[in-house]
Amino acid sequence: MKELVRLRMRPSRDGKSFRYMLDYVDHSGKRRQISLGHTDRRQAERQRQEKDLELRMNVSGPISMKLTNFFRDSLARTKGQVRATTLSETARSMKDFVECVGDIDMQEVRYEHGERFIQFCFDRIILPVFWTSG
Repeated sequence: MKELVRLRMRPSRDGKSFRYMLDYVDHSGKRRQISLGHTDRRQAERQRQEKDLELRMNVSGPISMKLTNFFRDSLARTKGQVRATTLSETARSMKDFVECVGDIDMQEVRYEHGERFIQFCFDRIILPVFWTSG
């Protein structure tokens, strides 16, 4: 069974000591890192197991969503955080990505789709007039 919570050691600023941390993704999809504030391995592992169990009790499966819906939601969430030009460039890129790979479920996106999209972008570059006349 896959662990939902990782236990990490975080070195102190002076590099002479460390603290244990829990590293996980919460129910809203945000990555969380919680410092346990101690160096006791057994206690840290017990806290990791408790947090893992807590997350499993409330875990809902991944949400199925088409790329267009995912992109629309993503743009809406970042609207007030980036410039309008960045938003429009992102929207155009997202539209092009869907045009290239189709409106598939976002969980089905693979590395190969990214490679195909890069080639798609290269293929759409318009060559200067003097290159095409021959």
